Amino acid sequence: MNRLSLCIAVVLLTMACGKKDNPQPENELTYNGQAITLASASYIIANDYESLEVYSEDQQCMINILLSKLGNEVAQGTYTYANQNNNPNYNPSENFWYGHILVADEPVDEVVSGSVSIRKTGSNYQITFDLVAEKSTIKGRYAGPVNISP
Repeated sequence: MNRLSLCIAVVLLTMACGKKDNPQPENELTYNGQAITLASASYIIANDYESLEVYSEDQQCMINILLSKLGNEVAQGTYTYANQNNNPNYNPSENFWYGHILVADEPVDEVVSGSVSIRKTGSNYQITFDLVAEKSTIKGRYAGPVNISP
């Protein structure tokens, strides 16, 4: 009986210590079934809005998110898409009002729903995308420095 209990315990322990199921890779997004490696990010603080831009290694892909101006630094938090012109419940601290992805020579694909999360750890940021655009979904993460421009 002890051997049977030991065998069951070993099997359960082995199963519990396995890898996570399909962890999301760092610095990669998936768009239209294609994995794209992300390499850099910029945050532009303009007079009326803030623009988050994340670029691929070869600069052939750029995702852009526009937020209402909240201050003079990168706005941390989770933001859900809501067109401020058509949504009486638009809240600048919870929503972003425009987003798109541009891939090489393809037409711009505008965001119609979803969320973006921005977190700062030390001097780096973690940006997570879970978006639906007009033509496809955009899912991914970027972790690293963000070039901030006033």
